[in-house]
Amino acid sequence: MEEPSEIILHGRRLCEQITSYKLLEDLSWSVSEKKWVLKFALSGDFQGTDRVPVETLWYALISKNYPYGSLCIFPATQGGIISTFPHMNINRDTGKLWRSGDICIKTQYGTWKSTYFNKEPFDAYRLQWCIKRSLLWIKAAAERRLQVAGDPFEFPHIPKESKIFTSWIFSEDPEMFQNWQVSGNKGLLEFYKPEFNANLAVVLNYSHDNGSAVRYEWGNLLSDSKNGTEVALWFRVSDIPVIEPWQIPLTWGELFELCEKKGWALREFLFDKLVKGRLLDKTKYLAIGFPVAPFIGQEPERMHWFAVRLPGLHKSMTGFRKNTDEWRKAQFSRIYAKHQSIKWLHSENWMKDQITARGLANRQLTDFKICIIGAGSVGSYLTDLLARMGCGRLTIVDDDGAQVGNFSRHTLDMKSLTYYKAQEVARRANNTFPFIKADFCIQTIEKVLEREPKFLDQFDLIIDCTAEDSVLSILSEHCTTEQQIVFSISLGIEARSLLALMMRSPMQELFSEFKKKTKAWSEEQKQKFPNPQFPLEGIGCWHPIFPARIDDIQGLVACTIRQLEIFLSEAVQSKLIIIERDDSGGVSIKTLL
Repeated sequence: MEEPSEIILHGRRLCEQITSYKLLEDLSWSVSEKKWVLKFALSGDFQGTDRVPVETLWYALISKNYPYGSLCIFPATQGGIISTFPHMNINRDTGKLWRSGDICIKTQYGTWKSTYFNKEPFDAYRLQWCIKRSLLWIKAAAERRLQVAGDPFEFPHIPKESKIFTSWIFSEDPEMFQNWQVSGNKGLLEFYKPEFNANLAVVLNYSHDNGSAVRYEWGNLLSDSKNGTEVALWFRVSDIPVIEPWQIPLTWGELFELCEKKGWALREFLFDKLVKGRLLDKTKYLAIGFPVAPFIGQEPERMHWFAVRLPGLHKSMTGFRKNTDEWRKAQFSRIYAKHQSIKWLHSENWMKDQITARGLANRQLTDFKICIIGAGSVGSYLTDLLARMGCGRLTIVDDDGAQVGNFSRHTLDMKSLTYYKAQEVARRANNTFPFIKADFCIQTIEKVLEREPKFLDQFDLIIDCTAEDSVLSILSEHCTTEQQIVFSISLGIEARSLLALMMRSPMQELFSEFKKKTKAWSEEQKQKFPNPQFPLEGIGCWHPIFPARIDDIQGLVACTIRQLEIFLSEAVQSKLIIIERDDSGGVSIKTLL
């Protein structure tokens, strides 16, 4: 028999200090939930509404590890709120004493927040804090203040059992939103499931009933992974399709009723395409598009898409000859009956600005077309960093093959053996984000330029990771385009230091400038390491290799991105950065203009 801990009992007693709180049923252990359950009533100082009466009943489900673990607040099945509001999971009857709509009392947004209640305590007061937050939420719900101007826009909750595993992938930005303003509202779309992940449904284009079309542009990975396309339906509406206050429709009856109230002829569209257009057994999905803004109160700036798995055909349809018009009408009436549940897909906007929000580089840098010369340890890590920070147009130049010894300090692994480094580093970059277009050249830069002398003209930024004087000499001759930037990186012995030379066009003095600015550093390196001992590749191989650990290389290379961004913001023609690390792992940066 479970007994509540002293701290849980203390937490329950603290709730009695809340004047709007009334205990209805004391703590009891739920065997099925493996939680402590507390029933209580909350009343507020607001005008009650049909959806939010002045007094409502609630259940708290509390982890036995209180004050840690989960703590959720659910409306009671009898006497609780029955509608679904913003900042709340979908609120359905569960057959239990409480409904499914646990409220989000921890959000930092919304006018119902209070600076006094902005941090959840993990002590005996945690339950009291959650109930006070619940009172604020209830009052805001009654006064329709859960979503106010300035709050981030939030989609309604879709329960897991209403979703299918396939993810619906699209790519929408403000520029494309302008195209939608002069486009149709319904039609057919093409999508495909990539070979590398059949659980993704990637939209390619939309064709309108009026004959026009909208098309997405994807990066190399998605563009090269098509293995046949499929057709789906799409239908655009003027607002997010939710039942007030904020519930996603769960049945076809709810969705059709909502659309009818809004003046959206969705049922008629489906009937026209599936029955009259004879697509009933030829398409599986419907995408519903609507305009969204990032914050409440702002003008919409892009389209968003919800997607639905269309119901399958009913197997038993006696009295109708298969594939006749009457058979299709009967099928449609049965599978789209009011009580039939909707299977929503998880949908995501894979536009660049949406999926790199966690950490994007300088806008100028991400807009650059970049050539990376050298795909060794420095080049591979730099490519990886640039790709993850949103640089989408990359070309890697290197003629070396991947060897097992490389992998102690490289982004590649055993799967890349027998392939070229440039090819594999580009592949890895393409795998990072759906917008990346990383290409490669399996030659030295010298060979590339012999074949195509103007090869470098297409790039805004050329990054030299070879640490070879001959490459800098070649760049001095061939980087002739205005506004071009060269960024050359060299590691010192044991990766104790790193040189980064940045220079804007004209580049005729690039090589001589580098030698002049690095002369003192080179002499210092010779004094620090008068007789460096380089390890051999292995027994039987008379080939010394450059000694440097992966963590030291990563730490130094990572610092160069910020230095490059600083250089882009400055009005200097060239700059040399010396990054040095000490034995404790600290890093110092010196600048020579």
